[in-house]
Amino acid sequence: MEKTIVGIDLDKKTFKVSLMHRNSDDSQKILGSRSFVKKGSGFDAFLQWVAGKNKTQNKVGYVMEATGVYHEALAYFLHQRNQAVHLVLPLKAKHYLRSLGLRSKTDKIDARGLAQMGLEQNLALWQATSESLLELRSLTRQIERLQVMKTSFKNQLEVAQHSVVQHPLILKSLNKMIQESDKQIQVLKKQVA
Repeated sequence: MEKTIVGIDLDKKTFKVSLMHRNSDDSQKILGSRSFVKKGSGFDAFLQWVAGKNKTQNKVGYVMEATGVYHEALAYFLHQRNQAVHLVLPLKAKHYLRSLGLRSKTDKIDARGLAQMGLEQNLALWQATSESLLELRSLTRQIERLQVMKTSFKNQLEVAQHSVVQHPLILKSLNKMIQESDKQIQVLKKQVA
């Protein structure tokens, strides 16, 4: 069965891609590789590049690792344009690349490996999360970060209170940071509710 896949390796500012095609006789060939900037203009240039390279006119699948938040902008961009997006866990991709005997790790090798993975496996189609759930996730993550900071401030206050020399300004500052963290946590929890 013929299949056309783009493997995508993303970082904070750019992404590397490898476009591969599998023919009906199961032979594979690389149609192209390239880097793009991770901005709207880079996303548009990427889709134009894929369209220009995809002479088969097959529907293209896009395979990328779920890497924190770095993949989200491109995944949603492609999803909004009715493209087939497949997200794989980084550990699954790592094991697959190892199974191919690829020990080196470069963005170009990773992109090609992800494309090959997409050609050889029937990966699940990614379903975009609603905007309201993304907002909820961002709120709850911020609450978690604030709680970690508050605990850190409490620990620092504990140490400062038991130090031989205590500067009152440090105690005042830490108490204020704890109170402000509490205040922000309550505001965010209200928004979550």
